[in-house]
Amino acid sequence: MLKIVSGTVFGLLLSSCIARADGIHRYDVMKTAVSGERTFIGTSWKLKSDCSFDVVPSVTIIDPPQHGRVELIQQKVAAHPSGEYARCGTRQVQGITAYYTPRSDFVGRETFSLRTSFKNGTMNLDTIHVNVLN
Repeated sequence: MLKIVSGTVFGLLLSSCIARADGIHRYDVMKTAVSGERTFIGTSWKLKSDCSFDVVPSVTIIDPPQHGRVELIQQKVAAHPSGEYARCGTRQVQGITAYYTPRSDFVGRETFSLRTSFKNGTMNLDTIHVNVLN
């Protein structure tokens, strides 16, 4: 059986991470966006231990934004494995990219949550905190 590495870089700019015994990793992510402009939030992907592509993770909006919209797009993403998988190097694999677009008339703070599920039972819960500027 191949060991699996999964990556979610929604949590790239973390203020905190809590790993619970139930297998759910919780992240608080801070981002800045401009009113009416599409903003990259992050990507999610999964590799096998031989560095080959495994599956596209399941990403779900569990708490939608109140002042904009989130897009989840399945596409080629750049996987950047770390730890023992750093040997895999950066590679293009199928994954999910998340974007947030605030309404053009909104300035202020926005929060929404994404859940990423991986075939190996690991789950990430990302709470995205966005400071929307004019």
